[in-house]
Amino acid sequence: RDDGAVTVERWLHDEGRYVIKTITTPDGRQFMERVRLYDREELIAMIAAAGARVRHEFGGYDGEPAGPDAPRVILFARTA
Repeated sequence: RDDGAVTVERWLHDEGRYVIKTITTPDGRQFMERVRLYDREELIAMIAAAGARVRHEFGGYDGEPAGPDAPRVILFARTA
């Protein structure tokens, strides 16, 4: 295929714990990316295990409120 377009396919795998993305270039090369998804509680536990504490929490890149319907979990943490 060489129509000048890059195609990207995404799907969830392993009960929604991973996003798998396949990228195909116009010349037929293919790349795969696998990204692990973490929920809020898992992230907070990892931060605490590293000796830090969450100071601010947002639900999106524009500072939207955090919550179950937010598209993202963005946490700002710091140590003591």
